[in-house]
Amino acid sequence: LLIWVAIKTCLGYLYADNPGVLFEIFHVGGNSSHFWTNIEFLTSPKRILILLSSFGFLWVPILAWHKLIKDQFIKRALLALILFCLVMLVIGNLNEIRIFGEWLPLVFAANLIIMRELFLKYQYTADRKTSASPL
Repeated sequence: LLIWVAIKTCLGYLYADNPGVLFEIFHVGGNSSHFWTNIEFLTSPKRILILLSSFGFLWVPILAWHKLIKDQFIKRALLALILFCLVMLVIGNLNEIRIFGEWLPLVFAANLIIMRELFLKYQYTADRKTSASPL
């Protein structure tokens, strides 16, 4: 993530006089950060549903059962997703859900891990109940 930010910053300074939102942020006196637009977007009850639908609501199980994710790589990568979202508050346009597209495989993998853990947990519980009851 730091390498990505460093590259974007260097490109921003190199092309600061070119048109485009990313480069206008670095323009001297430029005032075209998406931050306030994104804050307005996040405070609108109607528009917030658009953002909540990111990843097809697959982030909901991650919030609910994040403790079931045992894979350290997935856990750390999900932390990078949080950092990515914070960076996107400034340079991205949150109402364009496509900015999260690269993260979909990670979110999907986290959901697969959660589903597996829930399945194993309930299968173990069901097996204990059937083996405990005499036939």
